[in-house]
This record gives sequence, C-alpha cells and structure tokens, in this order.
Amino acid sequence: MMFSLFTGPEFEAIWLSVKVSLVCTAIVMPLSVVAGWAMARKEFAGKTLLNGVLHLPLVMPPVTIGYLLMVSLGSRGFFGSYLYRLFDFRLAFTWYAAVIAAVVVSFPLAVRSVRIAMEMVDPKLEQAARSLGAGPLRTFIFI
Repeated sequence: MMFSLFTGPEFEAIWLSVKVSLVCTAIVMPLSVVAGWAMARKEFAGKTLLNGVLHLPLVMPPVTIGYLLMVSLGSRGFFGSYLYRLFDFRLAFTWYAAVIAAVVVSFPLAVRSVRIAMEMVDPKLEQAARSLGAGPLRTFIFI
C-alpha cells in the first residue's frame, strides 16, 4: 500500500501556487531592479508622481486592487475586451490572471527594497570601481 502525502486536488493547488510564484518572480525581479535603480540613482521629471503610482498597491485595500484588475482585465474590461475580441482569450479566472495580480501586489515591495538597498551604497565606491577600470555593469553587479 502506497502512502500519498497529498490528494490530487491538493497537489494541483500546490503546483498552481508554485507556478504562479515562479513566473511572478521571473517578471518582478528584473523589472524591480531597473525601476529601483532608476528611482535611487536618476533624477527625472515626474519621479515623485511615479513613486506615488508605484506605491498605490501598498496603500489601497486588496479588494480594491482586485476589483480594478477585474474591471480592466475582465472580458468586458478595457484591456480584457481587446484580448477577447482580437485573440478570443479570456484572462479572468486563469492562472495568468493570478500571475498579474501577484505582480501588481509584489512589484512595489520589490522596487522599494531595491531602491533602499541602492541608496545605502556609497556613490564613492562606485566612482572608485569605475576609476579602476570596471564598466557600468561590473560596477553594478559587484558594488
């Protein structure tokens, strides 16, 4: 007799969670590093507005975020209607929608973490690395 730790539906739920989290991480990590670097190191017009928009999912109730995603990505929503008309693809209630929701909620946290970490690095260390011949990418990776 073989002992199974999980039943079929339980295993499917766990696999769905793992799949959503892996895809979300693959999307959020590179984007948050670029956005965090830009917010920490660059000055540009609208930076304060962008920072406010990036932090909206942190200050809004989760139900509101979910509602806005449903309104915009549902089959009758602004973006969802185009997906349905052009590609006959319904996004709502799919694992892709779960990935989008996870990205929307986790992106501000990741950007904030990257920005704070980059602000803590002394710019003189980066200047020293550059003066010793390290390129921008090597300086970014090692400093």
